[in-house]
Amino acid sequence: SRLAWDRLDAPPAADLVCWPDDSSYHLAKSLPPVSGDWLDVACGSAFAPLFVHHAACIADLNDQALARAGLGGLLSDVPLEPYRADVMAGVPERAWDLVSCNAPIPDEPGAPIWRSTTFGFFERLYNSPQAASARLVVIHAAERALAPLADLPDEKVVVAYTPEPGFAVAGWAPGGTSRYLTARRPLS
Repeated sequence: SRLAWDRLDAPPAADLVCWPDDSSYHLAKSLPPVSGDWLDVACGSAFAPLFVHHAACIADLNDQALARAGLGGLLSDVPLEPYRADVMAGVPERAWDLVSCNAPIPDEPGAPIWRSTTFGFFERLYNSPQAASARLVVIHAAERALAPLADLPDEKVVVAYTPEPGFAVAGWAPGGTSRYLTARRPLS
């Protein structure tokens, strides 16, 4: 697939479309096969659906990110259905097979929106009826932002891969057996 993002030497701005970094790969390589509708939240350049070369709905607050992602989809022959949305608000209701999110880092004061968010972002994601009805939700985020998953009544697996506090990938199966598994795995 081909991606479209802003130049590496572009000055930081609120509407910057960032290039893929290691977190992009950690999320994309954690995704299971998708058999139904897929929603990639806070999609940026839509790296995850383009990496696995699979059609998806994409959602972001940044109009420029949606435009760059759309261009990447056209160049890669991967159908992407864009929605300007704040987390899930603005996305049509569907029975999602997969919801994915490479979340910005919470509470990094002064950082642009593509780099930082508030903990409210995660609260809205976890409390969204659409996420709660998905078959599977996979999130890459700062480990501390994933902690509230422990309080949800469903099946959750959180695998951290950096020293504490660090980053992790979480799989949340709404409606699954109520259990919470955590692990720390060395980055390889």
